[in-house]
Amino acid sequence: MVRKKIKKPEIKFLRKVVKLKDIKIDKNNPNRMSDIKKAGLRKSINLFGYVNEICIESDTMLLADGEHRLKELMDAGHEKAEVKIFKFKDEAERRLFRQTFNKLKGEHDLEADKEEFKFLDEHDRLSDLAEMLGEDEIDFVYEEENLPPDLEKTELEVKMSREVTCPKCKHQFEIDKKGKK
Repeated sequence: MVRKKIKKPEIKFLRKVVKLKDIKIDKNNPNRMSDIKKAGLRKSINLFGYVNEICIESDTMLLADGEHRLKELMDAGHEKAEVKIFKFKDEAERRLFRQTFNKLKGEHDLEADKEEFKFLDEHDRLSDLAEMLGEDEIDFVYEEENLPPDLEKTELEVKMSREVTCPKCKHQFEIDKKGKK
């Protein structure tokens, strides 16, 4: 396999701590987030920290990426944050940047996702994932008929089958879960 070289980017940025109230929000941003997803974003920021930086345009302080992170930080009482400041050629380049980073993501391999969910489940972290992605993204279905036939219903520990829906492609598959009944 021949690897293509990545050329040095034409757009340069600098990192700087700015007052969040000075950042202008683009009213034309098409990216929307439900209240459930906002709660998940808040939880992920609390768990992992402020990982993805807010990106703004240098001359106008207009947001290029990170509106939801900005709002969550402001709602949490933060007054300043480190941001990436870009000098875009024009408004079209800023919007191209926004669209690219809102949409450019990898695709999920269904079997690899299933193994990830199993691993997280075995380490009691699947519910954390569900919280961060929002209950509308991962649908856990507990059904009596999925219980193994030899399991006593009076036991505190039961093995349950969960039907999980991939948040990206909506493929459904089952994973085992040890839980309390």
